[in-house]
Amino acid sequence: MRPAWFRDPVALVVDTLAAARLTRLVTDDTWPPAVAARTAAIRWADRHTPRWSHGIDCPWCMSPWIAAALVAGHQVADRRGHRNGWALAALPLAISTIVGHLAEWEST
Repeated sequence: MRPAWFRDPVALVVDTLAAARLTRLVTDDTWPPAVAARTAAIRWADRHTPRWSHGIDCPWCMSPWIAAALVAGHQVADRRGHRNGWALAALPLAISTIVGHLAEWEST
C-alpha cells in the first residue's frame, strides 16, 4: 500500500502542520503539563544520557523524531483502516499551528 501522502497531498500538509505543533509543544510551550514533562525528560536524560539532554528542548533536534512517529502512526492507521481516526487526531493539531501563528501575527 502506498503511503497516504502519495494518494492525498493534503495528508502531507496536515501531518506536517501536526508535527510542527507537537514539536513546539514538546520543545517550547509554556503550558504547565508540557513544561513539567520537558523538565522531567531533561532530568532523566541528564542522569542516563547527558549528551542527549540538550536535544529535548531543541526544535531542530526533536522534529525528526516527532515526524518519524507521525509517519509511522499514519501508516499503521492506514493499514488498519483508521484513516478517519488519524485525521481526527492530526487535523486539530494542524489547525492549532495555523491559528497560533495567525494569533501571534495579529498581536504584533
